[in-house]
Amino acid sequence: MLTYSTLVCDDSSQVKEGDSMHVSERLRLLRERAGMSKTELAKALGYKYLGGYHFENPDRKANFLPVPTVVRLISIMKPRGIGAEEILELAGFPSDILKDEGELPPNILEDSYVRTTVTALAEFLQEEKLEMAPKAQGDIVVKFCSVYQSEVRHGRQGPDLDTERVKSILRFWTVGR
Repeated sequence: MLTYSTLVCDDSSQVKEGDSMHVSERLRLLRERAGMSKTELAKALGYKYLGGYHFENPDRKANFLPVPTVVRLISIMKPRGIGAEEILELAGFPSDILKDEGELPPNILEDSYVRTTVTALAEFLQEEKLEMAPKAQGDIVVKFCSVYQSEVRHGRQGPDLDTERVKSILRFWTVGR
């Protein structure tokens, strides 16, 4: 976890050296070091309105950012001089997770995507009265999450995923089979 001593902080009255900071504060400091306003970062992340950008809200309960968001932050902030290691820590990853080229390994799946996809697949199979072997279900979950994360990383999908969205995509995938 980042501490005040690892970041440059202009307002030392808020955070004292050695104190751990909430993810919202750590992101704010990185954004400021990158020379970006909140609005600029929100737009770069794909939010049309600042109201949808909630990652710097200090009332945020989660103390980590979603992996797809962090992956996008790396592509936005790295050219502005912010190291991928610092950004990865916002998702709770140790900095040594990076491969030699400074990229995330492709097999890391966002846990919330896995949970949502497992739930949606179970509901989909029940609604459609279909049976599927557990291994086949696991294969679908891994494939779906990998494809969806790739789409998010390339800006073709938003980072939020819910069971209805997964079920609609599963229906699309099964048409003609």
